[in-house]
Amino acid sequence: MSLISRILWALAVAIVVWLVCVFFGGFLALTHQQMVTYVGKFIETWATLIAIIAFIFAFVGGTPGGVTGLFKRTP
Repeated sequence: MSLISRILWALAVAIVVWLVCVFFGGFLALTHQQMVTYVGKFIETWATLIAIIAFIFAFVGGTPGGVTGLFKRTP
């Protein structure tokens, strides 16, 4: 497992996590229930930090075998 594949995998995971946090948090923030709105704004506000933590976990965990198998070519 190369360093580049780990970085690319972690970057893809971080982007997906950030998008989910922003859109889902924004959706929750639109509700008119006090606690759900608070949670939605919290998730939306801290989406970048959550994505950075997801990047670190994905980098340390490595690329799943199925993903690296897609890019290995046998002649």
